[in-house]
Amino acid sequence: MQKIPILLPRLGEAVAEATVQTWLCQSGDTVAKDQDLLEVETEKSIIAIPAPAAGVLLDIDKPAGSRCQVNEVLAWLHSNESDVVQPVDSGSPHAAPTPTETSPTHTPTASLASNSGRHGFLSPRLRALMQEQGLTELDLHLLRGSGQHGRIKADDLTQLLEHLQSHYEPHPAGMLRQAVADSMSRSWNRPLATVSSAVKMDALLAHRKTLPERPSASVYALSTLAQALKEDGRIAKLLLGDQLWQAQQIDLALAIDVDNGIYNPVIQSVDAYSLGELAVEVKRLIAQAHERQLPSNGHNTGIATVSNYGSLGITWATPLPPPGHSCLLGLGAVRRQPDWHPATQSWQCIRACEITLTFDHRIADGGTAARLIHRIVHLLEHPDLLS
Repeated sequence: MQKIPILLPRLGEAVAEATVQTWLCQSGDTVAKDQDLLEVETEKSIIAIPAPAAGVLLDIDKPAGSRCQVNEVLAWLHSNESDVVQPVDSGSPHAAPTPTETSPTHTPTASLASNSGRHGFLSPRLRALMQEQGLTELDLHLLRGSGQHGRIKADDLTQLLEHLQSHYEPHPAGMLRQAVADSMSRSWNRPLATVSSAVKMDALLAHRKTLPERPSASVYALSTLAQALKEDGRIAKLLLGDQLWQAQQIDLALAIDVDNGIYNPVIQSVDAYSLGELAVEVKRLIAQAHERQLPSNGHNTGIATVSNYGSLGITWATPLPPPGHSCLLGLGAVRRQPDWHPATQSWQCIRACEITLTFDHRIADGGTAARLIHRIVHLLEHPDLLS
């Protein structure tokens, strides 16, 4: 009989502690190997900690509500099994003390490497199965590794596929959905940040009625973003390796929502268009997008994007800039709201919306982004200034 410590495992690269939410077993209970013993809560999720071996649960050191550090002892397990191994983070001051009965320690069956985005060693058999199923390492986040140190094995993937086949109905993602998924996965691998501001829209809505093309909010957003980036080009850059490339022309993409995906066609030299000309071009691109007739942009990927998610009734969001784009300007839905008018000392009803600017923090800091969005707000509220 050996006494095995149940440790709080490392649940992610940036997760150093967790709170015990509930114990699923009581002290003195006989438990099976891989049976969930307790649930802990991190800032992002609730995770079950399984038993490393069959045995009797004893000495619960951390009751529900306890805040615990990685590698801190949660409880002890008496077990007859002898091949249980658990790696201990030697850099942690909360590493488990030596058990009273000399024994190796254990690893929970949950794949901790999977949770942190790194899966460690992948066997040739597993890689062959992944290739056969058209999977990447990103897809392994659904798995719990049953191998030593939580390593994911081919059998783990086979079991997952069998489970999906019996509980889900497969639908091909389609090339557009796959392209969007790949683009967003690459976009997420950047340090992104978001700033936002309110915009009074009455002047813009009145201005559009004076133009025969009746430009949409997306058109005004493209025009204001182009002018603001032309005036201050600190975010109008592309980061490639360790080089920053300054854009010589303001090429912007427009996010167009279509069935089962999003297109981001690029308009070159947006700052050279009048509002009327830009309105015609945007209408043409939207029609082509819905007919799946957009031409390839080649290497012309643009430097920034506009997303009018307000057209879907959304008031605030943080869509991700496509790979290579330094920022994305988002427009929320226009709503009526009260506004204090100092001249008349009275409240007035205005139309306003929230806009967001999500930017690549490697290219610019918050101050630069704040100044850019303030300039965009000013241009949107004074559309006569648009060139």
